[in-house]
Amino acid sequence: SASLTLAAVLAYLAARPLAQPRPLACAALLTLAVAGGGVLAALAKENGALVPLFALVAEATIVTAPRPRWFRRWSLVVFGGWLVAFLAYTAASVPHMLVTYASRDFTPLQRLLTESRIVGEYLFLLIVPGREALSPFRDDYAASTGLTDPVMTLVALLSWAVTLAAAVRWRRTFPIASFGILWFAAGHLLESTVFPLELYYHHRNYLPAVGPIFAICAAAHAAPEALRKLSLAALGAYGVLLATVLFSVTSVWGEPQLASALWFNERPGSARAAQTYARQLAESGDLAGAARVLGVAAARNPLDSGLAMQTVQLGCLTDTGERWQQKAQAILPRLRNGGVSVAAVDGLRKMTTMMLDGQCAYATAEWIRRLTGAMLDNPKFRNRPEALNALHANLARIYDRDRQLDPTMRELEAAQAAMPSLDTTLMMGGTLASAGLFDDAIAKLEAALDHQLPANPLAAGVWRRVITQAIAQIRELQLAQARTRSGGPSR
Repeated sequence: SASLTLAAVLAYLAARPLAQPRPLACAALLTLAVAGGGVLAALAKENGALVPLFALVAEATIVTAPRPRWFRRWSLVVFGGWLVAFLAYTAASVPHMLVTYASRDFTPLQRLLTESRIVGEYLFLLIVPGREALSPFRDDYAASTGLTDPVMTLVALLSWAVTLAAAVRWRRTFPIASFGILWFAAGHLLESTVFPLELYYHHRNYLPAVGPIFAICAAAHAAPEALRKLSLAALGAYGVLLATVLFSVTSVWGEPQLASALWFNERPGSARAAQTYARQLAESGDLAGAARVLGVAAARNPLDSGLAMQTVQLGCLTDTGERWQQKAQAILPRLRNGGVSVAAVDGLRKMTTMMLDGQCAYATAEWIRRLTGAMLDNPKFRNRPEALNALHANLARIYDRDRQLDPTMRELEAAQAAMPSLDTTLMMGGTLASAGLFDDAIAKLEAALDHQLPANPLAAGVWRRVITQAIAQIRELQLAQARTRSGGPSR
């Protein structure tokens, strides 16, 4: 996406000088760059939809080519059309955003307030990086709950308001600086505003970083002749400093167990840092150490359902039966009232697999149902369709093991109602077929073909091909069984 986005903007800048001598060719090329390039970039990642905004930033700051009347009209249509489309997309996304926010620990306003601080940190760390600050885990970042809670929220908001206003006001006087600031802000429009993503990820900075980096390099080259050598030398020294920091970061990242231990100690409130360290310890055979790390992290994060579930899952291998049951009983309130977590659902699913494979004698079917029931009682889990699907599908595995057809199908139907998925569809067909209900299995799969295909045509094509193959296999099994009963050859 980043490569396509930059290619589209560069194509725009390359075609822009043709506005006066070759207007028709210029209009075609600009449209192809902004609209065509934007669509291609957006298909790779949603951020590609920002291509028109990046082009507008360049146009408003560093582009010096003449703007004939036709170009002004073209700009109004293209850039204005993009703004209308973006606002319409945002408005259409509101229902989905509200559903997602229901499972978050912050509101849309709190996220917007918090991002004012985070984007400021992104910019600071881009210019003045440090190894410790560049930890991949920032899930412990405290959300702003008001303008002055913490007070840096108000400071960040005022700073951004002044900075952006100055960049717009003096975009022709200081075009390079304005370009760097406005490009950086534009690059964070999707991931650092009201859309209900998690709060903090350094990798969101890779495309916005182009603006400040370009501004720093261009400013050094544009320095007065008397200062040119000094500015370029300073730029070179700055590059060496960045390379040194990069080397220190990658040296640590190249040692996974060392890195995970450092991240766990440096980010004591991060559940993901603890999970990463525990996984490294478990993979090295230190199950007791992994259990200790998860236990410490669970105590530090009393609302984290994922850590709680993982302590119980690992307890299958490290605890006695009595101790395991005490842990399982203790996490039920946290599962009912804590935050939603993919790790909790995944941990339950893995523990169920261990139980079915005879690797966890303590985790009986009744305990799996109790743990699942606690999560289903939690409104934050109920507001996440993918979590609901996984929980009900996991219960279906328990009932299917015991050859209980009706409860198995009931849970699969609940999973499909929460979020239609190809896996659940195939499980329903397979369950009915394994019970000898071939016609019902085929009818169920054909109903999915008629009513549950995803809107994405590529995904729909995959569903159609896989389900059609499954139907053919079921028909073959049905025919083979009929031949066997009649005493004829099986093929």
